[in-house]
Amino acid sequence: MQRDGLQARLTQLERELEEHKDNSAKLQRQLDNWQDLKKGDHAELETLRNKKVELEVEGQEAKAEVERLEKVVEKERGRVAKLKDVLREWKVRFLFGCHTIYSTNLL
Repeated sequence: MQRDGLQARLTQLERELEEHKDNSAKLQRQLDNWQDLKKGDHAELETLRNKKVELEVEGQEAKAEVERLEKVVEKERGRVAKLKDVLREWKVRFLFGCHTIYSTNLL
């Protein structure tokens, strides 16, 4: 009788052990899935961080290029202003010269 009771208890414990093993395996698979998701998230975050750094560098380079071009534009505006002054001076000389020639021919 005692042996039958012990045998029944052993069978029950073996079933419980199998249930715990199944439950443990399910939990391990779930944990693995979560870790894989976390790794994927980390990889995605790393990719985004790298892209952010790359875009920041491109932004700084673009800003430097804009500043350089603004200086070039200012220099060219100065040259245009000087050329306009020279053109005005030539127009005045031409008109004055034409007026002088016209006046001399009238005499």
